[in-house]
Amino acid sequence: MANKKNVDENLTKNVNISSNKPAKKPFPGKNPSKNKDQTTNSGNKKAKIEEIESIYKALYEKSSNAEFIIKNGVYIDCNQTALDILGYKKKSELLNWPLTHFSPTFQEDDCKSSEKFQKMLDVSLKSGSNRFEWTYTYKNGINFASEIVLTTIKNEPDNKIIVCVWSDISDRKKNKIDLLKKERQLRETHEMTQLGSFEIDLLTKKVETSPVFDKVIGKIPENINAIFLWWNRLTHPEDREQNKKLIKNSFKFIAKKLNLLNSIKKLRYHLSTDCIKLEEKSESLCTILTKR
Repeated sequence: MANKKNVDENLTKNVNISSNKPAKKPFPGKNPSKNKDQTTNSGNKKAKIEEIESIYKALYEKSSNAEFIIKNGVYIDCNQTALDILGYKKKSELLNWPLTHFSPTFQEDDCKSSEKFQKMLDVSLKSGSNRFEWTYTYKNGINFASEIVLTTIKNEPDNKIIVCVWSDISDRKKNKIDLLKKERQLRETHEMTQLGSFEIDLLTKKVETSPVFDKVIGKIPENINAIFLWWNRLTHPEDREQNKKLIKNSFKFIAKKLNLLNSIKKLRYHLSTDCIKLEEKSESLCTILTKR
């Protein structure tokens, strides 16, 4: 019995010692709470990146501009707008072709398309981006004018990736050509009929006058800011109020008639004024002078 009692006491003693043993410390440098925060932050960053990627993907796919992705000199992807403009239905019809497959052999400047596009790519790879005009070909074989912006994404020896964004500018080019044609016809008509005229480009501040206008009215001031004061002084007093309104609304499409006084002969002339807008980059104030 004595032995059993001693054994029980020893067991109890051992249990008490074990229960009072200090808790095991965590491994130095490991903080469960901190690790949890880091995991949460990492998850938030990943979600943010995925959100940004989805936004850019939607922008690429839904853009009103046509877009190609070029890798090592070959089209590897395009958006729906590129298919629509060129007249194709499936991406497989556009991809994995050489870059000038949808272009005529020669561009408008008589440069070979394959050589010129390579030069444009080289500029983009060197400077990061490049903007230029280019002639593409619809599926039906008709050529059309476009404006291209190349942006380099990666420039590694075996991994050159460039985004090619372009738009059809056929209408804009046609309007420009038509306007230049009309301007030429107008000059020829003035020369034949001895009409006086002057034109002011309100953006470039360039002024052009016909010989008849110079002869009748005199030389226009070179400073564009002084032209409107000069113009007002030439205007007949009865029409000066209308002249002020005309100048105020000079950037709108207008057609007005004014009377000008020749400062020497005091003869009255009719002045028809039109404001012409070209490609949203140029505003011209064109006038035609006829003797009253």
